[in-house]
Amino acid sequence: MPRTKGCTEVSQFMRGRVIGMHESGKSERAIAQIMDLTKSTVHNIITRFHQTGSCDVQKRTGRPSAMTPRLERSMVRSVLKFRRQRIMDIARDSGVSTQTARSTLHRLGYHGRVAKKKPYLSKIHIRKRKQWADEMLDKDEDYWENVIFSDESKFELFGNKRHVIVWRRRGKSIYHLV
Repeated sequence: MPRTKGCTEVSQFMRGRVIGMHESGKSERAIAQIMDLTKSTVHNIITRFHQTGSCDVQKRTGRPSAMTPRLERSMVRSVLKFRRQRIMDIARDSGVSTQTARSTLHRLGYHGRVAKKKPYLSKIHIRKRKQWADEMLDKDEDYWENVIFSDESKFELFGNKRHVIVWRRRGKSIYHLV
């Protein structure tokens, strides 16, 4: 006989029938065959009846969470490793919706913020800048009259690449290396 696999909830009436058959002396296996339920479902109904004295459906508050503590830790590790991930990528890797991923990260204290701009200066850059400054120190006034300094500007026709978003906790600053 086929089992009811799509049904996740057994009605109050069906539970009462299971308890009635159990009290009339029928075995769990026989009840399961008659009612077209799995044996474990029948066993759980009978066990709960013996423990609580009632076959009422247990009250629940809302939908069960899609997030498990393990999945939350995985998301946090991912965010700490790759700060500039988009929420769509985080959600896809976790197997949840973007809204679930975003609300979970917000609940854990992580928010998408614009990174601070900080020019990256390696040791080579610092050495070369100091070397150039030392060379220019001895130049006379005539040399500097022929030098033109200009301010470089960046123009973007498509997109907005000025703001780099990073995931961080409140009060923690993450730099965007320019």
